Amino acid sequence: MTGLALWLFAGDVELPFVTLTKVGVVMMCVGGALLLTGLFQAARASPGKE
Repeated sequence: MTGLALWLFAGDVELPFVTLTKVGVVMMCVGGALLLTGLFQAARASPGKE
């Protein structure tokens, strides 16, 4: 959620070493990877499988 907010609203903010929109995109990618990993682990550990 923070990555999306940075990507949408921090386009005009400039820092000398990084652009906040790029940080927002990276955070969204990391969040998506974490979400997919969590869903995969939840599907593997379903109570019906032993």
